[in-house]
Amino acid sequence: MTPPVRRTFPGQQDQVACARDFVKRVVGGCPMLDEAVLLTSELCTNTLQHTASGRGGSFEVTVYRAHDSLRVEVRDDGSKTVPAIRGFEELSEDGRGLELVDLIASRWGQNGDEYGRSVFFELRWNCPRMTRLRVAYVDNDPVVLTHARAILAGGPGVAVVAGDMRDPDAILGSPDLRALIDLRQPACVILASVLHFVAPDEADAIVTAFTTAMVCGSHLILSAGTSTGTSPALIERLQAAYQGTTIVTGRTEAQIAAYFHGLDLVPPGLTDVQAWRPEHGWRRSSTSARILGGVARKPCSRGRCNTATGLSPPPHRQRPAGRIPR
Repeated sequence: MTPPVRRTFPGQQDQVACARDFVKRVVGGCPMLDEAVLLTSELCTNTLQHTASGRGGSFEVTVYRAHDSLRVEVRDDGSKTVPAIRGFEELSEDGRGLELVDLIASRWGQNGDEYGRSVFFELRWNCPRMTRLRVAYVDNDPVVLTHARAILAGGPGVAVVAGDMRDPDAILGSPDLRALIDLRQPACVILASVLHFVAPDEADAIVTAFTTAMVCGSHLILSAGTSTGTSPALIERLQAAYQGTTIVTGRTEAQIAAYFHGLDLVPPGLTDVQAWRPEHGWRRSSTSARILGGVARKPCSRGRCNTATGLSPPPHRQRPAGRIPR
């Protein structure tokens, strides 16, 4: 790895643009230049909006370059006297704006102190291809898809698919998905905290379509907000916060349990997501929105696996004769 290149960007109007240009110059012919610039821009923007740097301070960008990898670190310099902003009201725009930078921090890493934090990301290319694990991420928001492709870029066995869960057939028939995942083999469908953003009848149809397409031995991982145990006033606040963008529905605990009809729930069953096999004691707050989650396996009927219907074989390479697929 070459020696790190570091630059501090003082408080001025074009700080983020200057940081992008700096990364472009340092990275040069990196095959993942666009992704590096996009992620740097997000980290710098969030630094200004959500930390002490946003109060007139500066931030520091450090670039580490190797022949097959790149690491960029953005550090909030702050004012050295004013602590960084740590918490936001959960429904505020600022609170939602932290989601991406927190995702980057969780995916790669961060270091923090009372005056701020540094968040970094690493991109690698020419990595040996993994064959055991394959993941397709699906979203219908063009901005989210752009971020997802940047964050997941270069990862072996990963595809980012444009699709809407309200159209399961289009997702299941996506060439990008089917080039990666063999739907004739057991797979896992994850519907994490998304079903409460569609109407109840649409949510029912979504779950039914995906579980019907799954072959036996497949798993469904699902979480959804529930009205059971959640303050009606909080649900109304959520609906007001998302008004004009999407609906917010609260299903009862029994209605969410019905999503797993015909499947075998694995322990501990349907429970609060924070309480899923907790490593330490957990107590639910009476003021929080309650989200339930569960993991279930599709059983085999009459002692044999049922196959997904209506799906032609995906374009996979022919396996050698006599080889049993795993």
